[in-house]
Amino acid sequence: MFLGARKGSVNAGIFDTLSDESQHGYFWAYNNGITVICDSFESDGSHINLKNFSIVNGCQTTVSIARSLQSNGDVHVLTRFIAASPSIVNEIITFNNSQNPIRPWDIASQHITQRRLKTEFANLDKPYLYVTRRGDKPRGDLKKFKDKNKIRQIKIEQLGQYAAAFRGQPVLAYKHKAFIFSKHHDDIFPPDVTAQEILMQWICGLICDEIVRETLKKKDQDEVRILKKGGTLFTLATLSKILTLRNGATYMKKLTEETIVSRGARQRFKKYADYAMNRYVDAVLDQSELADDELPTLIRSKEFYDKVIKRIERGYKKDASAKAWLDEALPKLR
Repeated sequence: MFLGARKGSVNAGIFDTLSDESQHGYFWAYNNGITVICDSFESDGSHINLKNFSIVNGCQTTVSIARSLQSNGDVHVLTRFIAASPSIVNEIITFNNSQNPIRPWDIASQHITQRRLKTEFANLDKPYLYVTRRGDKPRGDLKKFKDKNKIRQIKIEQLGQYAAAFRGQPVLAYKHKAFIFSKHHDDIFPPDVTAQEILMQWICGLICDEIVRETLKKKDQDEVRILKKGGTLFTLATLSKILTLRNGATYMKKLTEETIVSRGARQRFKKYADYAMNRYVDAVLDQSELADDELPTLIRSKEFYDKVIKRIERGYKKDASAKAWLDEALPKLR
């Protein structure tokens, strides 16, 4: 979501009103308010507890308020809470629909860590546009973000899944994407995380996605049924584990932007990704004889993945005993 900077835009008008000390006290009267639907809610007079809620009208208002609260916490807005049965939810959304439902990453975009990362990405030697809101565009010239007329950009929604998988939580990334940006945000994006670390996770995610897509084109029966369900994310989680086993627990702290984005680095990451994908497929097949209808359920199970990753570790340690092969197949990062 984009809080537009253009004069006269709805989003800019909302934020300007909230920022104006002479006007923000009347914000509740100027604004159309927010509509929230939920399964149920309870109020104790000072707090309202909602179950399974979604904002269906007032998305821009909500994000604008979240942004303005950093400098002004005294804001009031009219809000409707509707406990609706599933049979009428669509009608409520239709008749209230002038804005899109808010998404967890829209709110997360205002988190101090996300705002810092956005600045760091823009200040890299080869800057990246970190797209944290719908319609997000940088102020000023786009040239610094371009390679051969293609914008170097990282999208927060996709990045969240890559970051979660890289940190060993592919089931969360595959099954509960929204939770990455709410209750798991600080685990996936810790306060000390750097743009270089995130950039590596992003690049590795793209490489894994490319390799998985190419493999699916070959239509090998076993590979297809395993990789078509979250194959990129589980391959990325496996790659991360192999990187640590091969290079040590603190390897990422030693990497620089150049050693992450160079052509040589990408070639090394591709070797790790190819090895990781094959190890993941073999481990899933070895774990049990799977019927086609069982696999989607098992893949969404953390317990099953934990067993798979242990098998992957054992396989790597066996492979690592052949040092000459190891140096060629999985060259150390540098």
